[in-house]
Amino acid sequence: MKKIYALLLSFLLFIPWHLPEGNSSYDGNVLYVGGDGKGNYSSISDAVFAAEDGDTIFVYNGTYEESVYIGKRINLIGESKESVIIVAGIYGYAINVSCDGVFIKNFSITGAAALNAGVVIHSCSCILENCRVYENSWDGISIKGDGNVIRGCEIFDNLYGIEISGDENSIENCSIYGNSGAIEMEYADGNIIEKCEIGDNIYSGISMTKSSHNTIHDCVFHENGIMITGESINEFIQDISNNSIDGKPILYFKNEAFMENGTKAGEIIAVGCNNFAIQNAEIELGIEIAYCNNGMIKNCRIYGGYYGLLAYHSNGNIVEGNYVHGANESGIELQNCDENLISSNEIEYAANNAIAITESCNNGIYNNKIHDNGMGVLIFSYSNGNNISGNDVHDNQFYGISIQGGSYNIIEKNYIYANKEWCGIAIAKSWTKYNVIRENNISENKYGIHLEGIGNTVERNNIYKNGYGIFLSAWLSKCKRNRIAQNNFIGNGRDASFEVDLLSLNKWQGNYWDNWIAKTPKPIYGYAIIEFGRYGFGIRFPWVNFDWHPALRPYEI
Repeated sequence: MKKIYALLLSFLLFIPWHLPEGNSSYDGNVLYVGGDGKGNYSSISDAVFAAEDGDTIFVYNGTYEESVYIGKRINLIGESKESVIIVAGIYGYAINVSCDGVFIKNFSITGAAALNAGVVIHSCSCILENCRVYENSWDGISIKGDGNVIRGCEIFDNLYGIEISGDENSIENCSIYGNSGAIEMEYADGNIIEKCEIGDNIYSGISMTKSSHNTIHDCVFHENGIMITGESINEFIQDISNNSIDGKPILYFKNEAFMENGTKAGEIIAVGCNNFAIQNAEIELGIEIAYCNNGMIKNCRIYGGYYGLLAYHSNGNIVEGNYVHGANESGIELQNCDENLISSNEIEYAANNAIAITESCNNGIYNNKIHDNGMGVLIFSYSNGNNISGNDVHDNQFYGISIQGGSYNIIEKNYIYANKEWCGIAIAKSWTKYNVIRENNISENKYGIHLEGIGNTVERNNIYKNGYGIFLSAWLSKCKRNRIAQNNFIGNGRDASFEVDLLSLNKWQGNYWDNWIAKTPKPIYGYAIIEFGRYGFGIRFPWVNFDWHPALRPYEI
């Protein structure tokens, strides 16, 4: 009976309407795997080895534990996708295609080892159709060639569902769910993703990096969306239309001024748009803008998503009065963005930073409520001249405000309290220079201020009820020529200490210490380090600094 079924299938394969598009006519022999008739092969790999270009291999139901390498232009057809199971074998992958024009249909593909994919396609113009690709340790499907088609497949519970680094491939009518990321594209242009269902992936639905002119249309997303990253405006130019997230539209704007007022959207993406406005909107999974200037995002409610607002190379925008809840990465993130205003927003339950800015200068972060995030505000490398003022920053898991690599930034007049695992304010890394921390209220943190860097100023702050008031550290860094002046240290477990290089020349000037009422210099105990060589080896020994003129009463701040 199996033989009759297979002969009927092979007859159908060669009816012209059934041939895979783009493949040459398949007029070779039919080989069988797993059946009980004479001449059947016991493994798929043996049949592939025996086949010639144009042959068809039909595989009966069963489980085949092997790594199938296909270097010939063949059809590989399973009896049914649920019951023909290829479990990745010794080489880590289940199927590896290195010949153009291969057609594969009706398989379950699983068990690929770390750094391998269930299906690897190194070639062009191949088709994978009606397959289940699941529980692979890395990619479900890895496409490294051009012009391939993945059609009608179910792809789930992999690290990445599909990873594409080729051009003009097509993903059609697929269901992709339960992966860390559904579709990842890098250096991939002109690909088409259409009529797919993409949902419940941990991080992203479709992510494009340094990829352009891809088409995404008629896709239905659930709790996932689209994210684009790149280094030029061309890498953000895509064709995105008629997609939705949980029934709400994904809006994509390109090179236009636009106004969205009161919109309910799944996601909003804008590229090259100036003088735009998004107001009073409710957005399921966030806003992304790239190369957009002089716009306004105001009074919106943004839930979930990888980012609440992600901005690239966008200047002079106002982000005001928004409520941002539950981002998987950052609530608001600026990359290479200058002179923006982030004001009067409430940001909560972001898994990483509430606000993060990288290589972005002269931005204002004013009067925001920032609480219950992984971390509060991060000013990262090469971000200079930013002002963080008047914010209420509390109950974040790690730190309140941190400058890591930026210079000439100002942190002033903030309320920073009850940040749990580390500190209220952190100045970190040797190249963090000439920042000013002043007139803040800093309380109930493990460390009020944790200070590294060179030439920074800490002045006129209320530092109270912290485990440590301030700690100066040169661990894997430098901490030199900083000035700590006219602060109030009240009710801390320990007001101040340090662990710095011997000749660090940090200055303590005129601070009020609630445990020191004498007119004599106030000793500050810590450790000095003398390093040997270039690799941080050295000796550490007790040392003392002095506040030579401590204040006898607290300052009014």
